[in-house]
Amino acid sequence: MPNYHVHLYALVRVKVPNVEADSPEAACPDAAKRVDLDSLFHGVSGPYVSDVEYADEVTHYLVDLDGDTDYEESVYLDGDKLRPLFHERER
Repeated sequence: MPNYHVHLYALVRVKVPNVEADSPEAACPDAAKRVDLDSLFHGVSGPYVSDVEYADEVTHYLVDLDGDTDYEESVYLDGDKLRPLFHERER
């Protein structure tokens, strides 16, 4: 039976609190600059994992308005163009 090395490109959620910005779209690049995703995943290993690294891609953002406990103002934005994918209130 053949043996394979499988690379899983998995999404993770990294919350960056207290990003002050004029809009959800403006908050996303500021949040991304605060986090070193390469270092978060560097050296992660386990019995079935030989290599982990950040894949240099953010597929989307979820932006919550501070104090909005019902998440009615939460918005999902495209990772590349920061276009709204949908608001939580539309779900």
